[in-house]
Amino acid sequence: MSLSPRLALMATGLALAACGDKDTTGAPDSGVPHDSGDGSADVTADCAGAEGVWFTAADGTVEDWTATFASGSAGAPVEVMVERDGVVDVCGGTWVVNLTVSAASLTVRGDATRSAPTLDGGGSGPIIDLTTVGSRLVVEDLTLTNARACFGSGIRGADFSAECDREAGPLGADVTVRRSHLHGLTYDIGGGAIGTAGSTVVVEDTLIANNEGHGVFAVATDVRCSAASGLDAGMRDNTKSGVWVADPTPEAGNSLVSEGCDWGGNGQEDVRLGGETYFNDLGQDARFQCDALALTCG
Repeated sequence: MSLSPRLALMATGLALAACGDKDTTGAPDSGVPHDSGDGSADVTADCAGAEGVWFTAADGTVEDWTATFASGSAGAPVEVMVERDGVVDVCGGTWVVNLTVSAASLTVRGDATRSAPTLDGGGSGPIIDLTTVGSRLVVEDLTLTNARACFGSGIRGADFSAECDREAGPLGADVTVRRSHLHGLTYDIGGGAIGTAGSTVVVEDTLIANNEGHGVFAVATDVRCSAASGLDAGMRDNTKSGVWVADPTPEAGNSLVSEGCDWGGNGQEDVRLGGETYFNDLGQDARFQCDALALTCG
């Protein structure tokens, strides 16, 4: 039975029943993330030098997804459905993949001890597409690049048709991105590297730069960008806005906060609020707060 072009990993993942002896850090001698057998998610945060992809479900079961992710190739990303809550550990390498996430809570993380692994959209996308109302995504220590999609080419958290023929509807999928780099992402009709509706976006110590479109396209969404002083992180050199907070509502989705992020070089403006209110030259290590309802930044 062919598993292409879409792989439902809920059904096809292989559980790792055993692993090598653990050292005092909890890492197996083999360097492979594994299940300790005690029901906890005992996956090494630094991947212990291994290269591959592993999924740890909420019940502690660990599955080796390396072969699945490796089946994608240039211009032909493997399409992976993630249906269960858990953690995807991406250990080294470049993986050509599009993830469709129906899980309520998912973390996708790279190896914090070496160069960030890359999720390559293979020229299509989104790289991570969230489909469940009220879901939560955390992305850490990754590079996302080379994708094209409506609304959000790197990460999309909105109800949007594949044909891009209607407006985005509120989905309420919250997105947090830490210590990552989003670049080389292209909008189709409208959107940005991250596109969300009716939710929150938190960007920490992350560079969103050199994308075609907005850095973050946020419809009725609250956005916070924070970075350590002097770190090359923020929203710059995108062809449209760094962040566009569109269609704010009194209930939610009316704020943008910058706590040390870099801004500048964006093709249209650093920040757009509502329909036609623009702010530029916000600078490096910038600290400000914007109200999209009042159309003010300060």
